[in-house]
Amino acid sequence: MKSYYNSVSGKLILAAGVAITLIMMTYTGFSAWRTQTRVYEQTMAVAEQQSSWAASQVGLQMTEAIAASAALSGVLEGYMETETPTKSGVIQMLEHVTLKYKNIYSAWMSGLENNVLNGLLAGQEGNNAAGVFTPYWTRNETDDVDFTSFDIALDQEWYAVPLKTGQSLATEPYMTSEGIMMTSISIPVRHKGEIVALAGVDITLANMVALMAEIETFEGGQMMLVDNAGKWAANPDAAQLAKPYSDLGEDQVRLALADGEPRVITGFGDERTRIVYPFTVDGMSRTWATILDVPDEVFDAPVYAEFVTSVIAGLTILLLVIGALYLATMRVVKRPLLQMLGAINALAARNYNISLPDTQRRDEMGAMAKSVSTLRENLIEKDEMEAEQVLLREAAEAARESQNAEEARARQEREARRAADHARELKEQEDREALRREQEAENDRRAAELSDVIESLAKGLRGVAKGDLDVAIATGFPPPMNRSVSISTTRSTTSSSLSRRSASRPRKSRAEPKKSAAPPLICRGRPNKMPPHWRKRPRR
Repeated sequence: MKSYYNSVSGKLILAAGVAITLIMMTYTGFSAWRTQTRVYEQTMAVAEQQSSWAASQVGLQMTEAIAASAALSGVLEGYMETETPTKSGVIQMLEHVTLKYKNIYSAWMSGLENNVLNGLLAGQEGNNAAGVFTPYWTRNETDDVDFTSFDIALDQEWYAVPLKTGQSLATEPYMTSEGIMMTSISIPVRHKGEIVALAGVDITLANMVALMAEIETFEGGQMMLVDNAGKWAANPDAAQLAKPYSDLGEDQVRLALADGEPRVITGFGDERTRIVYPFTVDGMSRTWATILDVPDEVFDAPVYAEFVTSVIAGLTILLLVIGALYLATMRVVKRPLLQMLGAINALAARNYNISLPDTQRRDEMGAMAKSVSTLRENLIEKDEMEAEQVLLREAAEAARESQNAEEARARQEREARRAADHARELKEQEDREALRREQEAENDRRAAELSDVIESLAKGLRGVAKGDLDVAIATGFPPPMNRSVSISTTRSTTSSSLSRRSASRPRKSRAEPKKSAAPPLICRGRPNKMPPHWRKRPRR
């Protein structure tokens, strides 16, 4: 397999496979991104539709309760305008409302602490211990209704807010003493433009919890509900009801309730996306929100399926293209190249009696075959020229060897003559050196003898200089002079000389002696000729 990919056809197939793989990977990535975007948008649209539908269902129940409260308030206001309104008549109206609406848990009316209602309604029925008219009808387990009255808490939301704002109100969900989760709709009741009482209904949130559970969402998803304060109004976990939202994205939930815009919360560890969809029902004066949990698998499954489909399609295309390329390269590229390689190997082995294939083709293989044919002709011509050059080279080599031998013989003769001349020059130089050493030794000997003679003469002359007139100096010179020099002075001559010197001085009572000529200094020999060793030596 390795040798196959070292061939041209193998490299072509490998390059094509890599290129197709890169193209398919790019397309698959783009397709997956596009599919993910499309699936996300579609899923979010479906999730928003489901959240909107759930909000509408909750709104229907709330609207029904609000409409019942508004109708009750209008009926009570009209009833109090009659001639003889009674408290028993109001109690019957409340009972009728409770029985008529199945989603309503109870219906009630509450007078104010100033008991202004007692002056408008006759009778004592429905008064509480404080004498305030507070009739209260409640649905029991047998789907019948029970009547009672209740005490007023002036600071509770259902009482204080409508009196302050003059508007109807849907309270935050709360848990009753019986453990029932509910919310109340409270509407002011007016008489001649003044608020004289509050009337309303209570609805249990058990129906809303059941409604949220029954809504079909995505597989593995769930629908929940929070009120305007961010407390759970519907949650599969009953322990979370009426408790504040404390999961991931608490700030996003509060923002959604504040501005009424949907929010998407991600990052849950259990791989889910949470969609917060706020809504408001006319007459509630509050914003609630549905919360839909969508498993990430809902987003990922279509993308994964699209990715797998793209990969399978890409691999199929890749295999088909590589197969087609293999067949094409085997027929169009590899087989002609192998034939051409065989022809080139034959030419390399100097086998020129071969037939070249594909010389008539008009593509690159034909051009290559023609080039190889031209190469064969050039190789044949080259071999012929090389044979001629071999003959010429052998002849030139023989001539060069003969010339080299002649030059070597002449060079040896010149070296022999040069060696003989050098030996003769050395001999003559040694003879001249020996003669020079002999002459220098002779000159040194004569110079020593002459030094002795001069020293002897110097001694005699020093004696004469001291007044020793009896000094006689006789010195023998070395050969070739072989002469003697005698220097003598007579006493008379010396005396006469001395007498003449003393006569020149004036003396008293003495006669001047006669002057006589001093005898000449006699030097026997040849005074005009110097000894040979006194002569100036020639410079070397």
